[in-house]
Amino acid sequence: MVKVAIEQDENAGFAYISLITIKHLMKGLIMQAHMTEKCEAAKLLAQLPEDSTLEDIQYHLYVLEKIKHGQADVAMGKTYTQTEVGAKLQKWL
Repeated sequence: MVKVAIEQDENAGFAYISLITIKHLMKGLIMQAHMTEKCEAAKLLAQLPEDSTLEDIQYHLYVLEKIKHGQADVAMGKTYTQTEVGAKLQKWL
């Protein structure tokens, strides 16, 4: 959860967020995103067998990243209907 303090400038008649506050928030969000990715990687490593190769680990990280990109696309509405997919595939078949 991110909390933001908005300062009121009574002379100017509008509320604003200072540049320092924005930089601080962005730094925190970036660090939080990296920690999340680091935690996901650690969780993945814990689930893999002990005899996993570096290639196995890279493959599983690649698949995890592709799944995250797909989920982000769905959340943003970047999807196709079955008809649209059929039309696109028709070009290749």
